[in-house]
Amino acid sequence: MSALTKTKMSNFRWVICGLLFLATTVNYMDRQVLSLTWKDFIAPDFHWTDDHYGTITGLFSIFYAVANLFAGKFIDWMGTKKGYLIAIFVWSLGACLHAACGWGATSLAGGSIVALTTISVWLFLSCRLILAVGEAGNFPAAIKVTAEYFPKKDRAFSTSIFNSGASVGALAAPATIPVMASYFKDAGYGNGWEMAFIIIGVLGFIWMGLWIWLYDKPAKSKYVNQAELNYIEQDKDIADVQNREEVKEEKTIPFWHCFAYKQTWSFIVGKFMTDGVWWFFLFWAPAYFSDLYGYTSDSTMGILLILTLYAIVTFVSIGGGYLPTFFVEKKGMNPYLGRMRAMLIFACFPLLGLLAQPLGGISVWWPAILIGFLGAGHQAWSANLFSTIGDMFPKSTIGTITGIGSMAGGIGSFLINKGSGMLFTLAAGSFLVTGGTSTEPEEMSVKNYKHLLTTELLAKGDMQVDSAFATLPDVEKATASFEKARKRGGSFFDEYATRAGIIENITGQKLTAEQKSDAGFIETQFNALPDKDKAEAEFIARKDYSAKAEIVVATLNSEEFKELAADGEKLAEAFQQHGCEVKSAPLHALGFNGKPAGYMIIFCICSVAYLIGWFIMKSLVPKYKPIVIED
Repeated sequence: MSALTKTKMSNFRWVICGLLFLATTVNYMDRQVLSLTWKDFIAPDFHWTDDHYGTITGLFSIFYAVANLFAGKFIDWMGTKKGYLIAIFVWSLGACLHAACGWGATSLAGGSIVALTTISVWLFLSCRLILAVGEAGNFPAAIKVTAEYFPKKDRAFSTSIFNSGASVGALAAPATIPVMASYFKDAGYGNGWEMAFIIIGVLGFIWMGLWIWLYDKPAKSKYVNQAELNYIEQDKDIADVQNREEVKEEKTIPFWHCFAYKQTWSFIVGKFMTDGVWWFFLFWAPAYFSDLYGYTSDSTMGILLILTLYAIVTFVSIGGGYLPTFFVEKKGMNPYLGRMRAMLIFACFPLLGLLAQPLGGISVWWPAILIGFLGAGHQAWSANLFSTIGDMFPKSTIGTITGIGSMAGGIGSFLINKGSGMLFTLAAGSFLVTGGTSTEPEEMSVKNYKHLLTTELLAKGDMQVDSAFATLPDVEKATASFEKARKRGGSFFDEYATRAGIIENITGQKLTAEQKSDAGFIETQFNALPDKDKAEAEFIARKDYSAKAEIVVATLNSEEFKELAADGEKLAEAFQQHGCEVKSAPLHALGFNGKPAGYMIIFCICSVAYLIGWFIMKSLVPKYKPIVIED
């Protein structure tokens, strides 16, 4: 029995694989917190437009791409244990630091709304830079650990396991992050989004504890017995001939010489044309369903739509690895030809995106499903695109070419995300409230229209708000919603504007626009009022009535809002009917107007990008032509 126990192989390598899976899942969730909270939680705090968000997401793509050029060498230099620890520490720190952006921007802005917006964008960009630098180390470290703990024949399988953490993270994020942000917002912990960043970021620090406790080189690990170590190191006994061949392949192509090959430019084109499509839908899908269909990221329907989208991506893309194998083994094609044939098929999947916006008028489920198939096509395309490097280049140059391609993909991602933000802001048009104190036009959005209606209802007085609330179709449900919203006064409640109004009522003094925008001044004046208790009671009452008014507006006009979200021209007319001046008309394009027109334009670009990329790649490298380095 004792001898049998000694010879039985341990399986600790799969525990390590599980840790890699967890790290990849957390990695993916950390980068999604912003996309799932910005539209419905963060933008109202800092007055962001789509253009501001486009700048942040676009530059994140550049940060991530540049960091990828150096991440692999850093991991090789530091070693897997220290390198992985440093990488996850940096990205977890970056994730948590996002939560401080609100405090930092408010402190530095000095009460100026314009300064608040600008400073908040720069603070978030700084945090995204830290996040990108850390996250770039995940895959090089995970792949290196896989090479340490698994023989060659098991590496593809173990890599597919830890890589599936990206899909699991994509599914887990929309199911947890918006709900988390909403819960903490209702509970009064800031505006909710701060805690979402902190909690997801802290997961990385917990993982670090597990890594320190469990990881060591296989030969030094107390959890790996001799039988498992022999299994892991079985490749050390390969033939001398193979060793000599591998030594030959160590000769590499100098960095700048790589650009002399058409094969390099083929990979650059493939990444540049298509990486941005994936990043666009990753960053903008939650805002799309919120903007055009009114399903916020924390609503049940919003969560289900994003979950459906990523579930399709996860399960349909699995076939991406099999199709080229079928062409090679069953049809007798060479690896490159079989891969390119498969990529042509996958390049047709995104064409379904052309139907997403038109069919959205029938049901919101159509865009979710069709974008899901588009994303699945991308993942299958991407897996095969990376494999073309191995088809064409010697092993010693694969890392260099991958870095060059990733940089090109980052540039493409920046262009589409920044361009989308600018286009959506333009497409929405803008309005200016007649007689308002602000001279800055605001985006013509359904959210701003709701704010306008809420303000109008509040202006009619508390009795009118109570009366409207009491006549709602489902008062019991409305009351439950009110209890959740009363702590924050609803999404549109402006604490300092309310305090400014109370100061004016009590003192009879008319405040200037500059004074109203100075948070420090308002706070000082409010605290100096002769009857502070009365003023505070009035403030709480106004907060409650603001929440009630918002619920009344949302309940009575829900169908109207969906119609306005789909038609920018009707939205402009609705603003004008309420005395607003339209400064910039909504965009008209491809049978849509307003933001739907903007999304339709981007969907068209995303849908044809793969076919254009494929034909350019095919023209550059029409047939299988591996690069051989001459001695």
